Amino acid sequence: MLSRFLAQVFCVLLAISSVCIAGVVPSIWDPNYASGTLLVFQADDAVAAFTLTSNFTFGGITYSEGSVSTNGFLTLGANDLLNGAGCCSGDVSRLLSGNPRISPGWTDLYASVYLNAILNGASFTWEGVDQFTGVPVLFQALLYNSGQIVFGYESLSTDSISNPTLIGLSVGGGAADPGESNLAPNSSFVIGSGFDTIYGLFAPPAFFGPTTPVTFDGSNIQFDPSANTPEPSTLLLGLSGLAAMFARRRAMQNRHGQIRE
Repeated sequence: MLSRFLAQVFCVLLAISSVCIAGVVPSIWDPNYASGTLLVFQADDAVAAFTLTSNFTFGGITYSEGSVSTNGFLTLGANDLLNGAGCCSGDVSRLLSGNPRISPGWTDLYASVYLNAILNGASFTWEGVDQFTGVPVLFQALLYNSGQIVFGYESLSTDSISNPTLIGLSVGGGAADPGESNLAPNSSFVIGSGFDTIYGLFAPPAFFGPTTPVTFDGSNIQFDPSANTPEPSTLLLGLSGLAAMFARRRAMQNRHGQIRE
């Protein structure tokens, strides 16, 4: 708790610090996420319901509502608030059961969650810190009307997260466990036709001794139901994300220059 508080204070007082500035904007990213609806503001183990402006199909079922957790995942279907926030780490058994779940970074977070309408879909953004290390995280799940799902990571590294992190998705409802997949940065998968559960579980060194850290900064993971080219809107978001990255760097350089003066 103290480390989280100190990290937040440090970010406010020293906005130019590399500790507080996210790693790299990925090629597919919604830079305007903060202009959307703030579902949860800086909370621990909080859940909130949401309604989509357009329907989303996953596992052959169409959804218009669901719930988000500050711990880095969302569920689809009728209000799922009673199933809780999924504290305090990614759990395969819970991924396979219950409502369909989409998890770009299911772990123990203290975060805000945004929902924003994008071209042909919606973006969900988690912005906050790891509950115990206080290290900043910033990542997204983009859901397209075509059924395509894209995870975007500006800042997420498994060696700076205190609890196991589950990345992936499942139709739930007692789905069979296919075992872990290699969800490496910038990997892509085909979903549908029985392939609607894909996940990877990343454990920090404190749990199982020395592990190989995975840094997702600046990467995307794509789940394409058609195995075709990405939504045209993902290409537009990619250009917008690069523009946002360059604007941020210019702002950082200006701030550094002012301090040196």
